[in-house]
Amino acid sequence: MGSGWDRYADALAARLGSRLERWRSDRYPRARDVTRLAAVGFKRGQAVSAEQALPVYIRDEVAHKSRPRSKRSYK
Repeated sequence: MGSGWDRYADALAARLGSRLERWRSDRYPRARDVTRLAAVGFKRGQAVSAEQALPVYIRDEVAHKSRPRSKRSYK
C-alpha cells in the first residue's frame, strides 16, 4: 500500500514471492489495518515497549522538507 510499493516493486516481489498477489499504490493503510497486524505480532510474542516502537518506512524520504523561512520585521 502506498507509493513506496511502486518504487520498490521488484525488491518486494522478490522478497515476498508468492505471498504477494498484487498491490495498489492508490491505497493507504487505515488504523484498523495496523491494529490487526499488531494483534498478530503480539500473539507471536513480537511486542515491544512504547519506547522501543519505531515506524518502518520503505521509502527514502517520508516527509517533505520545508523551505527556510525568511526573517521578517514586524512593527
